[in-house]
Amino acid sequence: MILNGWKQIAGYTKSSVRTVQRWEKAGMPVIRPLPGSRGSVITYSGQLDSWLVRHSRVETASSQSQRAITATRHDFHETLVRTRELNQQIRRTKMEMGARMSLLQTQVSLLKETLIRMNLVGNRSARLPLPVTPVRESNCSDGLSGLHLLRRPN
Repeated sequence: MILNGWKQIAGYTKSSVRTVQRWEKAGMPVIRPLPGSRGSVITYSGQLDSWLVRHSRVETASSQSQRAITATRHDFHETLVRTRELNQQIRRTKMEMGARMSLLQTQVSLLKETLIRMNLVGNRSARLPLPVTPVRESNCSDGLSGLHLLRRPN
């Protein structure tokens, strides 16, 4: 069967006139009896059917590629979001470690001062037992875990 004109071709393929005109640029077989790009067109339904089958395979492969690209973009986005979350967690952990280190330094300074007052530091000849037990960990009011000295029971 011969299809004559863009409207007939569009009706046969159940597409718009503009779509079949784009398909011509993609290689759809049409014949222009008169030279020139604005002349009338004809095509044979058999040739058009075989082109549509080939074109749908190409389009199917193209749509599969597009789905793979979309999935890759989605995976990349998820990875990027997770990386940002981990970076924020690292920053928070660094800040917490800095606060704990500062607290520890303060407590060591206080311990040194206490020992100096008790004449235990600097006096190496006096090997008196320290009046404190090993350190235990407890929660401070600021939410950080701090180190506290326990007095030895008398």
